[in-house]
Amino acid sequence: MKVLFICEGNIMRSQMAEAFYNSLTGTHDATSAGAAADNGVPVSPDVLLAMRDIGIDMAGMTSTRLTQKMFEDADKVIAFPTPFMPRWVLDDPKTEYWDVSDPFYMADDGTNHIAAVRDDIEARVKNLIKESEANYGRKA
Repeated sequence: MKVLFICEGNIMRSQMAEAFYNSLTGTHDATSAGAAADNGVPVSPDVLLAMRDIGIDMAGMTSTRLTQKMFEDADKVIAFPTPFMPRWVLDDPKTEYWDVSDPFYMADDGTNHIAAVRDDIEARVKNLIKESEANYGRKA
């Protein structure tokens, strides 16, 4: 199953979700993008450290701006909260909305919240994989 994770800048939440999905499934079936991303921005250093703490190396990952083609090519789309999300993403039945706070906007610059957000995303990705296996009778 091709999964697209979308957030605002594609330097935190959607990148973590992509890394978890691909790591847990052993595939490269997940991609991520940002509704308001600038192409080529490195993943947040705080995210790199938080993910490295649990054995996932995201070094070299950079942001990608969402395109309609990326959306169309995905079987499943996970959208994180952002006011920049295109209506065609939110109105499509293949889109699921995950209400996970954006550490970028947290009062302490997110450094104290990255691990909690990371753990929330990991649990959701694991559940997504489990649901996919139950619905399709095979690994995601």
